[in-house]
Amino acid sequence: MAADNVKSIVGWFDKFPEFKKNDLYISGESYGGMYVPFTVNAIHHHNAVHSRDPTAFKPNLKGFMVGNGCTNWKYDTEPAYMEMAYYHSLYPGATWEAIQANNCLQEYYDENWKGGAVGKICDGLREEFGKATDKVNVYNIEGPCWGAGQDKASKYGFTKVNNKFMPYKKYSSASEYTPWTKHALREAELGEVPPCVFGQELIDYFNTPAVKTALHINPDHDLPWDLCASYDEWKYSPLEIGS
Repeated sequence: MAADNVKSIVGWFDKFPEFKKNDLYISGESYGGMYVPFTVNAIHHHNAVHSRDPTAFKPNLKGFMVGNGCTNWKYDTEPAYMEMAYYHSLYPGATWEAIQANNCLQEYYDENWKGGAVGKICDGLREEFGKATDKVNVYNIEGPCWGAGQDKASKYGFTKVNNKFMPYKKYSSASEYTPWTKHALREAELGEVPPCVFGQELIDYFNTPAVKTALHINPDHDLPWDLCASYDEWKYSPLEIGS
């Protein structure tokens, strides 16, 4: 991935040479905590290898930034969320103390852990944590959790395609979008969007006939655009250019 990104970046500067003198910052979020550091390291390595070659372009790398990044599954995501949530009083202190006493975070992410009695205790504590935080917006604990408590008959979770409301989700429940918080938001209460995401306007926009036409997607095709979808679901009827 990093090697491909370096090729893409260098290729972009070759196509737009007027930017070659600009400072370069690499940024990302979420799983970008994996992508960004490796890409930056690869660019630095590229510049070092070609340091004595005046014909080779070397991006003027200055730094990088990552928001809400995942860099190590053992410490990030669920372990980090549980600790942060405790210090923000989002769930009972007794649950956090029991999680620590049973070494649940370490045990759960230990590759050699085989489960057993400790595993059952930790699963129970994770369930307690999930139930206590199931209405919390995992991306912004002080903001609303959009969709929580909405029933599936509401407009939220549906979009209008060919003048009829259709569910736009198939693979974007909380357990699928953020598998490390599979208990954090129960799908039956959340509806049919990634956890707490306010995406209705975006979904409606991409499902308008004019936008579909601009993207060369047949506007009469019933499959709605989705925030998250598997490859198998991408079965749009193409709209021929010029038709």
